[in-house]
Amino acid sequence: MSTSKTIPIDSFQVSQPRRRNGRNTFTDRHGGYGGGGSGIPKYTGYFKVVNASEYDEEGKLTAAKVRIVNGSEPLASRDHAAGSISAYGNTYPIAAKTIALDGNAGGKTYVYLRFIDATAEEPAEFVSSSSRLQDNGLNDLLMIAEISAGVKTISQLVQTTQPPAMGNTYTGAFSMVQIGRDKALIQGSNTDLGYCEAVELSTTSGPTYYMLCGWLEGEEYKAELRSSPPDAVYYGRFNIAYVKDGKFFQQWTRGAIEFKDYYYL
Repeated sequence: MSTSKTIPIDSFQVSQPRRRNGRNTFTDRHGGYGGGGSGIPKYTGYFKVVNASEYDEEGKLTAAKVRIVNGSEPLASRDHAAGSISAYGNTYPIAAKTIALDGNAGGKTYVYLRFIDATAEEPAEFVSSSSRLQDNGLNDLLMIAEISAGVKTISQLVQTTQPPAMGNTYTGAFSMVQIGRDKALIQGSNTDLGYCEAVELSTTSGPTYYMLCGWLEGEEYKAELRSSPPDAVYYGRFNIAYVKDGKFFQQWTRGAIEFKDYYYL
């Protein structure tokens, strides 16, 4: 027969059964996570971060974990949407998830939601890091919480019941859309010289600059996103976007492009 001890946490109690293996993840009777730093008890919004760590029989932390949930969900341990985000003209639901904390919470740890791919079924992921992460230039990171060493306290940074905005803030003609962990697509668009096809950029390929070039080929005008001007009768260019030092940079933010508004054709 097992014995148990009861640990008071905020406004409710968590019953922690002792197990022979000395490891335990515990929940309250409603499926809500507790223990050490359990975040903001009364927060009922998106992406609530709660302690889901494992402790031995003596209360020593053995596996530092948190679960990101919807604060309005009465049974936080079950599958549900922790919230949703708005990006690239779409709203994406994000599933609740339990993640291990970087370095087993030996020091301060940060929990992020990281946007990865606008075309994927699961466009974003929760990550933890013992150091602050750097945005990739396309607003791909949302810091959700700061967690103290040993998961003693959880500082809930995101407090909202509306989808936070992520992704490129410019969504007009020739805007970049993230389509992978290290990839972005400059979207194709119409110009007065014809349609311009999309091109892909990668942070792993080194510094790359893309411009929209217009030129005359025979008796036909051409428009193309290029990393260098064409060897042709050249009519003009517009700086669109580039990648450098692992980051994406959107240069063009003025909407549709008409060469005739800037160049004599």
